[in-house]
Amino acid sequence: MLQQVYSIPCFTVALLVCQAIIYSKQEKCAVLEFYHLNESALSVSENRSANVTFGMNISACSHSNTPYKVKVYTRTRSGSLEYDGTVTYLRDTCTPTPNTSVRCITPTGPAELYRKVNRTHVAVEWNWLWKDIRFSNFTAMQQELQLIVTYPSSVTSLIVNGQDVNGYHFINEYQEVNISCLFDQGNPPVNFRLLDEHGAELKSFMDEQHLVLSLTARCKEDWPTVRCEGNSSKKNISVSFLVNCPPQFMGEHPQVTASAEHERWTVKVKAHTTEIEKCLVMPLSLGGNKNIDVNCSLTGIPPHLLLTVLVNNDDSAKGIQWAISVRNEKGSSETLVFNKHLGEYDSHLTHS
Repeated sequence: MLQQVYSIPCFTVALLVCQAIIYSKQEKCAVLEFYHLNESALSVSENRSANVTFGMNISACSHSNTPYKVKVYTRTRSGSLEYDGTVTYLRDTCTPTPNTSVRCITPTGPAELYRKVNRTHVAVEWNWLWKDIRFSNFTAMQQELQLIVTYPSSVTSLIVNGQDVNGYHFINEYQEVNISCLFDQGNPPVNFRLLDEHGAELKSFMDEQHLVLSLTARCKEDWPTVRCEGNSSKKNISVSFLVNCPPQFMGEHPQVTASAEHERWTVKVKAHTTEIEKCLVMPLSLGGNKNIDVNCSLTGIPPHLLLTVLVNNDDSAKGIQWAISVRNEKGSSETLVFNKHLGEYDSHLTHS
């Protein structure tokens, strides 16, 4: 607590003794007291109200007719003061300035500060001044309460090659991509990290508000997913990279179901898009060697898709062993070769 005391001079040989006596009396007079507050700091969630009950103990003051004005301010991180209001104590009365953030709970006190705070606020400051009528000197005093404004951590943005992302992002094979995660550590601050699709932490460069990572991807490898998250963060962001590649068969045993008009073959495929330019099947048994253009579709959310192939019954009867290939704008898949019969299906992949 900062105290500043002004006293009249004593024109005697006992100058220092006289000033010390006056200082002692005034130091004990008009004491600011907090109610229901046992800590030296007040913790408040951001955008909630700071509530402090306070009173002025003037029982040791020599003149009861002297008004004691207490001005309340909230200080920001930059050092500026936001005026909250004034409370005047006179005898046994408590009078606040209207339309401010302070009020008197009862006509005799105590008073209450009730105001919304944000992360820029760091302290509440009380200043009061009174005049000793006997000596015509003023006494100014100040008391401060530290504010700890808490707020959650959050990822503010995830940037890939200068572009904000959230969800999916297309890249080319072997293309180097630069990933930057921006975050607010919150108060109390927490740690942030970049994780892969399996939840393992990725090695990255970190400064106060950034995580930076570079990576490349290949068609035949697992396509990366990067997630930026913090402990108890209210917002985390992830990006899954879709690599511009020809379709890739992920299953080697197509499921075959029959209807009155056609057979339906389904198999898992990895692709960056559901668009298909061409779908071909070829019977490899019974001497067949001609591609058959068939209807097919990719469904699901890239990259994990399901290829459905419709083969007319007349064509499907041409043999047991078959080959399938599918093409998108980046090229044709490897050829999937399998034996079509009830039960399990023997199959293998060959390059087209």
